[in-house]
Amino acid sequence: MSINTLARLAAEPGAAMPQPPSKEDVLAGLTKYIPTESITLYVAAVSSLPALKGTVITASNTYWFFVCLTPILLLLLFLGHLANAGKY
Repeated sequence: MSINTLARLAAEPGAAMPQPPSKEDVLAGLTKYIPTESITLYVAAVSSLPALKGTVITASNTYWFFVCLTPILLLLLFLGHLANAGKY
């Protein structure tokens, strides 16, 4: 909910203030848009970081790699769904 919406609703006489979403709702909304495959690969990569200590692969490099990989993976999954539906 945006600040503008909250301000507009607060300015209306007799209007009840809407409650912010709960943590469970926010987490469910976030995980709906991040591919499970990306999360699985990220957890596996982070768990292997102690074994890769002293190499060029660091926690920061791993994080940014997956920041870039997630939209690419999302696009590939979307195109796969379109191909299965016969629309692409």
